[in-house]
Amino acid sequence: MPDMPHMSTFRYYICGLTLEAPFKFEGLPVSILPPDAVVRFGECHPPSKHQITFQGVCCTVAPECVYFDLEGITTLMVLGGKEIVIGGGAYQNTDALQAFILGACLGVLLIQRGQLVLHASVVEKNGVTVAFAGAGGAGKSTLVSLLVEHGFRVLADNIAVIESEGHSPPQIIPSSPQVHLWAAALEKLNFQTPYLKQIRSEVSKFSLSLDEGQFLSVPTELNTICILCPWNKAESRFETIVGPERLLNLVNVSFRMKIVKGLGLEQLHFQQIAKLAQHANIVKLFYAHDWNLNQELIAIVEESLFR
Repeated sequence: MPDMPHMSTFRYYICGLTLEAPFKFEGLPVSILPPDAVVRFGECHPPSKHQITFQGVCCTVAPECVYFDLEGITTLMVLGGKEIVIGGGAYQNTDALQAFILGACLGVLLIQRGQLVLHASVVEKNGVTVAFAGAGGAGKSTLVSLLVEHGFRVLADNIAVIESEGHSPPQIIPSSPQVHLWAAALEKLNFQTPYLKQIRSEVSKFSLSLDEGQFLSVPTELNTICILCPWNKAESRFETIVGPERLLNLVNVSFRMKIVKGLGLEQLHFQQIAKLAQHANIVKLFYAHDWNLNQELIAIVEESLFR
């Protein structure tokens, strides 16, 4: 990435949007459609104090604006669901910047556009689609990578965009053909890090690119939301979620819920998850967070959720 903006732009298709950017994103499908949202260079500044509705560690929220301060990298603003603005900073760290844009910034932009976004990774097999949801470190991407090795196809990693119109069942909108994995997970999976791309030099996280047969690029009906709950026991078991707990569990796996509230979109969000709860099966998977038992886990997941 250059030290200053240039005139070339590139368009990509991700999460149902055509995203125009002033630099290339590796691994994303190219789009020829007019842009729905734009990534650009520009001035970035936090909202004024009287506008702030939420203040996080590196994030400040106001109506129509979310400001990020990535120390040592750059500052960014996500504006009105239409723009991601990159301020001054260390543009030499291209991979870290692009990962953040396609992660937190894109997720926030989709929320600003009124989309329902869950913190989940999604796979499909045998015509069945399951979103594996959970907090950071729950094992979403690791489990999805294991499933890919057994013939599953990925629709999304970490950010799952869910869309439904009228009385139609909810659909997953595909994201990008990549999975991000920590070095410890790669070691357990016996993946060789020299063949993967490290996202940030100071963080042991890598990007695994999926080939055409491992990625499902069309919107697909969502059947089940499986909330991952690692525990210390060696056994694995499923628990079906019923009643009001369904809504509470969906709130807990919503992407950046504090930002949703800060943007004043809490009511819309609850309407969306209430509709989702009417259509999708919701379960919890309690499992040993020990990837030495991964063959056992894959067998249980496939038998219980995909047959």
